[in-house]
Amino acid sequence: MLNPYTLKNKLILYFSIVFILVSLCISFYYSNYTKNLLEKNIIDNTRNNLTYILSNIDRQIQQCQDLSDWLYLNRNLDKLLIRDYTDSNYNFDYDISAAYKEINGRITNSSIGRYVVSVIIEGKNEVDLKLYSEADFIDINKMKAADWFQKGKYSEVFVCAGIEENLAKERYNNFFIPFVRKVIFSDSRKTIGWQVIGISPDLIRYSIKDFEVPDNDLLLIMDGQNKCLYSSDNKLLGQDLSGSISIPEQNDKNFYSEVFGKKVLVVYHKSAYSNYQIVQLVDYSFIEEQRTNATKIAFLILGITITVCCLFTIFLSSNLTKPLRRIMHRMDCISKGNFHVEPELEGNDEIGELGKGINQLATNINQLLIKVKNDENAKKELEFKVLQSQINPHFVYNALNSIKVMAMIQKADGIYETATALGALLKETSKGAMNHITLEEEINLLDQYLTIQKIRKKGLIQVNYSIESELLSCKIPKFTLQPIIENSIVHGFEGKKGLGMLEISAGLVDESDILIEIRDNGVGIPQDRLETILQKDKARGERYNSVGLVNINERIKLTYGEKYGLSFESKYLEYSIVRILIPRE
Repeated sequence: MLNPYTLKNKLILYFSIVFILVSLCISFYYSNYTKNLLEKNIIDNTRNNLTYILSNIDRQIQQCQDLSDWLYLNRNLDKLLIRDYTDSNYNFDYDISAAYKEINGRITNSSIGRYVVSVIIEGKNEVDLKLYSEADFIDINKMKAADWFQKGKYSEVFVCAGIEENLAKERYNNFFIPFVRKVIFSDSRKTIGWQVIGISPDLIRYSIKDFEVPDNDLLLIMDGQNKCLYSSDNKLLGQDLSGSISIPEQNDKNFYSEVFGKKVLVVYHKSAYSNYQIVQLVDYSFIEEQRTNATKIAFLILGITITVCCLFTIFLSSNLTKPLRRIMHRMDCISKGNFHVEPELEGNDEIGELGKGINQLATNINQLLIKVKNDENAKKELEFKVLQSQINPHFVYNALNSIKVMAMIQKADGIYETATALGALLKETSKGAMNHITLEEEINLLDQYLTIQKIRKKGLIQVNYSIESELLSCKIPKFTLQPIIENSIVHGFEGKKGLGMLEISAGLVDESDILIEIRDNGVGIPQDRLETILQKDKARGERYNSVGLVNINERIKLTYGEKYGLSFESKYLEYSIVRILIPRE
């Protein structure tokens, strides 16, 4: 069973979740985008086709208008419609024959000529002209009673007509497109008659002959009254479709609707010129099928993406955690005391830098252990030297008491004071040199030692103290000052003439450390000796009554740390200064 708390499994889990969520978002976005794009492309392509088809139809209707305009204002035709042929001065047969010939020539040369099924012109002088096959079979009185005729017979402008039932008894189609308009006299602009041009619906069919309607789609062309001018389903020709489909007034707004019992996408376009409207009912099942295919592709991409991402995550987590496992093994080895360096842990990336840090840590720990071991050995050696430097205090103390009694009997005051001071020092020495005493107690011990030296030097030693009172209670290792004072007297004042001055001061540094300065006016320390004064020189050996400056320095560092210890300043033949830095206790 996988441990969910390992870094590798966490990486796999987190990366997998992130990749899956991102992949789902991308897939859903792609799916919706593809569906919307598909629908938009269907709508745009369909609308472009419809716009093109309707523009072709408008061009054909324009030809019908040209023919109507020509009949509306024709110099030869208006003569026929205004003359009174009861008058023998006019030759009716000649005039009507010329009119037939001119109209027929005009229509024949027109691009819509083959779709003209009838032309009927009647003047107020009761002269009428009937041209083309269906004109003779139309009941004029029935035509005049039709609504479309009544609306257009006195129209000044060309009005694009809709589809109507064909009134001819002998006909090719059950429906035709009539264009009704008045005819005027060219000079006076007065109405002299009316015209009816009958156009076959094949004109519309011809305009879209090169357009293929997709399977299950329905293409409709309707007039201004929503009657069907053309349908890819011929059964709808001439029918009023107002109850089946409602087209909004706003142009080019597609919408979904239920038409003829089937859900469709309605794409339409209206002509501002002819007022015709073309509609394509796009089968919704086709759109849904395309959407389903897009969804399948999106989920296929999702599956492939998730699989690739999971494999990549496993590979990535394995490569990331492998060096980490090596580092963990190395840390375990370090915890068991194996501090050797492993170069294979190091590298240029962040984990490699971590490996460098682990190796450096192992090296530092090893060096620290060696240093601690050496320091411990040095401390033991120093303690041993301190013990070696001590003489049998009990024997010497008893001997000094006898000398002191003899000096008192013989009234040898110098010997008496020296024996008393030396006895006090030996008494403190017998208590051990490694414990801590107050600075005040250390100065008292120093005074005992100075008493002996003043007698020895015949009073040519003077000591001045400058110590802040609050520091007298601070702790200091016992016998820290005495070896330094001894060094100043023995080496600094040796061979010096005159009074030997010792100045001892103590003050605070940063409120946490104490700095003690011992200054003498002795012969000073040569520069070469000053640089090596704290270096061990076992060839010189140590004096019997002093642990030496080196041991004092090492004892302070072992006790308080490397920050603390002794430092020296000297000018040859003028002065020497020894500074002691210890923490405030």
